[in-house]
Parts: sequence; structure tokens; C-alpha cells
Amino acid sequence: MEKDLSQLLKTSSSTRSYFTSLPVWLQLELHSSHNDYIHTAGQLHYVVDFLQKQNDKSKQFY
Repeated sequence: MEKDLSQLLKTSSSTRSYFTSLPVWLQLELHSSHNDYIHTAGQLHYVVDFLQKQNDKSKQFY
């Protein structure tokens, strides 16, 4: 388990590839608000899924 998202991205090329495939808004959100709480690839996938679902829900009102 890594110290944070930044460290995880430095040490795992597959996680880094996944992260860079995400939309920029999501990358920025992950770094600014979730960096200290993501220590594994599994946690990253979980948070990404949650944030994408939240984003999709917010678009339903427009």
C-alpha cells in the first residue's frame, strides 16, 4: 500500500496509465480532494466510479 495517490502513480505504471485515461476534470478532483485517501489501485477505481456516478446524477437535472 502506498502513502497516497501521487506515490501510487509514481510506482505503478498500470495505475498511471489508467489514471491518465480519465477525463481531466476527474484527474484534478482526485489530486485536489482525494490524494491523501487513495493508497491502492482498488481504492482509485472505487473513488473514480463513485465520482463518475455523482457527475452523471448531477447532469440529469439539465
